Amino acid sequence: MNLSPISFDLILEKKFHLMEITQTEIEEIKKFVSDLNKESAPIIVEGKKDTSALKSIGVMGKIFEFNKFQGMADFSDHVSKFEKIIILFDKDRQGSTLVKKSFRILDRRTKLDLRYKSRLGKITKGKVKCVEELKMYEDLI
Repeated sequence: MNLSPISFDLILEKKFHLMEITQTEIEEIKKFVSDLNKESAPIIVEGKKDTSALKSIGVMGKIFEFNKFQGMADFSDHVSKFEKIIILFDKDRQGSTLVKKSFRILDRRTKLDLRYKSRLGKITKGKVKCVEELKMYEDLI
């Protein structure tokens, strides 16, 4: 089934309205954003909707979109200049594949930080599987 961007956005909007978001979760997301903003390392996401979602909740750091690179070699050449990068790929098959490839190619070239990805899953109790879903917190933060 192919969904247009508009229908996909409507599905996400309906999904967000059905989820219960606690005050504790909101506070933990605020802390998550604050901690991300203290980092000097760039954040790596899959695409522009992920970047938009992070910015909508207040993330101000440097964000690179994997989809803008010309493949894994271009990506690794660009990000290996940094001492550390923060990986926030989605919790799906494609995201898992990208994490594995990133570790294989970037091992010993730069430190890959997955703590924020793991932390996001714990804060949202698995509700947020795709970074773009963080948009559900936009009006709550």
